[in-house]
Amino acid sequence: IAGIPVRITDTAGVRDTDDVVEKIGVERSIQRAENADIILLMLDLSRALDDDDRKLIDFIKNKKWED
Repeated sequence: IAGIPVRITDTAGVRDTDDVVEKIGVERSIQRAENADIILLMLDLSRALDDDDRKLIDFIKNKKWED
C-alpha cells in the first residue's frame, strides 16, 4: 500500500479445544497475533460473545505496541 509492503493473514479461530490439529492452528494464530503490527478482529455478532471471544479481546487490547 503506497509502497509499504503489507501481509494480510486469515488465521484459525482462537478457542479452547481438545482437538490436536485445531490446537496447533490456535497456537499458530496466537503466535501471528503476538508478532503482528496491526490486528483486525472480526466476530460473528449473530451470536452472543463467549468466553473465548472475551479472552481474545483482552489479549488484543493488552498487546504492547512498540514505537
